[in-house]
Amino acid sequence: MKTIGLSDVIGPIMVGPSSSHTAGALRIAYMARRLCLAEPKTVEFRLLGSFAHTLTGHGTDKALVAGMLGLAADDLRIRDSFQLAGDAGLAFSFVTLPDEEYDHPNTIDMRIVDAAGNAMSVRGESIGGGAAVIRKIDDIDVRITGESTSIVVRQRDETGVLAHIAQSISDEGVNIATTRMYRERKGDIAYTVLETDQEVDGAAKAAIEDHPAILDVRVIPGDARPGCGSVDAPDAEEALQRFAEADFGTGAALLAWCEKHGTTLSEAFLAREAALAESLGYADRSLAYLHETLDVMKCAAQRPIDEALPSMGGLIGGEARKLADLRERDGELCDDQLSCAIAYAMDVKAIGTMNVEFYSGIGETLEPQLLPPLMDVSAMDGKRVLVVDDVADSGKTLKMVMDLIDEHGLTLDGSAAVRVEARSAVIYKKPVSIIEPDYVWAHTDKWINFPWSTLPVIKP
Repeated sequence: MKTIGLSDVIGPIMVGPSSSHTAGALRIAYMARRLCLAEPKTVEFRLLGSFAHTLTGHGTDKALVAGMLGLAADDLRIRDSFQLAGDAGLAFSFVTLPDEEYDHPNTIDMRIVDAAGNAMSVRGESIGGGAAVIRKIDDIDVRITGESTSIVVRQRDETGVLAHIAQSISDEGVNIATTRMYRERKGDIAYTVLETDQEVDGAAKAAIEDHPAILDVRVIPGDARPGCGSVDAPDAEEALQRFAEADFGTGAALLAWCEKHGTTLSEAFLAREAALAESLGYADRSLAYLHETLDVMKCAAQRPIDEALPSMGGLIGGEARKLADLRERDGELCDDQLSCAIAYAMDVKAIGTMNVEFYSGIGETLEPQLLPPLMDVSAMDGKRVLVVDDVADSGKTLKMVMDLIDEHGLTLDGSAAVRVEARSAVIYKKPVSIIEPDYVWAHTDKWINFPWSTLPVIKP
């Protein structure tokens, strides 16, 4: 069983709403880029399984393009990747294949042509927590995780080639951690994938290429961040002993450890991380990782407050800046705490609209009905949804929507229903409302004139 560390719990240092559908998608495209023999010029992304439904809402499209450009998962330019691709001369397209067969629900096929005219097909899977695996190269099954530095060698399957590769790497002082060879048939084209304990420089790559059966060599850097390389552990056994004592199995054990050593909870976890790293022969940088994670999160959340930016999903843009302005209006609509919370949240959550109105004749009001345009709900399956209305007057409109979601799921566009966990929020609630919303800003029995109801439509 794998030992779980802080980074496994907190996840990758990243920008975007989903480690699997944003960071994982970026990682797949990044590794595919490193497999190219020249700068990629055109790429077709073919999205299968859940990726076919989260293309836009989770920023999967922007993340894929960002990865193909070589951006890291914590690069704040990910939201601008389409523009950056245009500047770099990278043409891209997306094809969603929700009914295509796949082995893993988070699967992407890529068809790439580089600047030298080389064409390549790559299949990748996002396996959770920002991690990804390359599963196919040109229809040959492989397994490339990118956790450590990976060398991918395309070769003719001949005697002595593997020995040449191993000797070339060893001569450059690089230790091989794992080696796997993949081929469709004996004597045909094969791929050898090696993971190493050290980085691989140009000299090692050139040494491998110096063989008539070697067709090409690609090097994919590992996931390790700067300063996370291997170190000489002075006493691995002592580090293992410290880790065993600090590997808290229960809350009571954690508290007992803190009392024994006179530490805080955070210091206890940092001690555990340090012992784990030393026992594995790696430099401990858990504190730096935590600071870096917090810095990226703060920057990603704060930037849309300072300037109008589209969300990663592209469904909204500039609302975070507008909501932040409410703080300067003396609580006219939202108090300081609520306006801040909404402003931050609106940058990272997707949003859609449902048009529910009362049909009115002269002096009469009928039951509420749904009007077009209808919302695409395909990406909402299993998600948590907040249904927001300006006022629960009679409450019939809000109740109809909540009953619809509770009894049937969301199926507004004619597709199969998806199940969601839904709560409701309103600005005002009146005493006669037949529904009790989960969140209410204020209660009133007065008639309310909202600006979006009384003021004329703004036209360009």
